[in-house]
Amino acid sequence: MRMKHHITLNISSVISKMVVLSLLLCTLQCSEPVDLEVDRSEIIVVDGKISTSQGDSRVILYGLDENGLQIPLSDYVVNIRSSSGTKYSFVEQTQLGEYFPEPTFAGEVNESYQMVAISPNGETIVSDVEEIVEPLPFEIDIVDTTRFISEGPGIVTQKEGRAVIVSLDPSNQPDYFGRFTFR
Repeated sequence: MRMKHHITLNISSVISKMVVLSLLLCTLQCSEPVDLEVDRSEIIVVDGKISTSQGDSRVILYGLDENGLQIPLSDYVVNIRSSSGTKYSFVEQTQLGEYFPEPTFAGEVNESYQMVAISPNGETIVSDVEEIVEPLPFEIDIVDTTRFISEGPGIVTQKEGRAVIVSLDPSNQPDYFGRFTFR
């Protein structure tokens, strides 16, 4: 089984400040409601992924309107720079706000990457440097199951199903997290 490796590019901006403020507010007990005004026009969300599989990397840029709905950010110049100094251009495709590299691009294990996006008015967004790490060994077991669901007094329905169990031991990597995509 071939495992895909992914890294997520993290952007610290207004969103990180909102998260910290939200966590702070959650830890305090208030007896009166607080009306928190947020200027959503300043929020830019960057959803990026570099994969070791060709054709699976992308960067999505969007802002939020006053109702919190996504607004694609178009006409940005998006580049990814590797730790070896190579620059990869990501180009906007058919879907506005979605940027993709050349189809043959694939990230490399033990290589670090950083995203730079420049808006049409010259505003620059820079991600943290992220490294694609060697994947940890894991096991997947698929188990056929049967569930018994009570639908009322004396009525029990039997449902067949399947459970997927993933075993992963990142004991030697304290900051490691796994992400699994099912297709």
